[in-house]
Amino acid sequence: MPGTALREIRVQTYSPLDPKVIFDVIWNVHDQASWVPNIKELRVLKASDEEVVIYERVKIPVVRDRDYVLKLTRAIDKEKGLYQIFAVGASELGPPPPSGVVRMTRLSSTYTIQASPAGGCSVTYVSFGDPTGSI
Repeated sequence: MPGTALREIRVQTYSPLDPKVIFDVIWNVHDQASWVPNIKELRVLKASDEEVVIYERVKIPVVRDRDYVLKLTRAIDKEKGLYQIFAVGASELGPPPPSGVVRMTRLSSTYTIQASPAGGCSVTYVSFGDPTGSI
């Protein structure tokens, strides 16, 4: 991340699936705990077709649990076969952190799912998160 010693994570892969299938799985945050490791608690605080606000608490080995509030928005261009999900830290939209938990506030991520002319799609995930506190 510019101006810090922290780095972003960038992962890109190809899937033979239709981009909407991938998008639908990621956008369905209600089921996220079934495929994302270490989620101790997940609450949907607000949900609409265009925006979701979630609270997550994650169990991290050796250090204290972390929690965060994320605001997710989406952008879809069906003609281009482009699906995107943007997530940013939004602590002000959620509950205060529970005792003994470290609140992460500086975080963001983007999923970009782009249809391929040959079929399937490319999936790119870019994430930044300041773990805060002692590690």
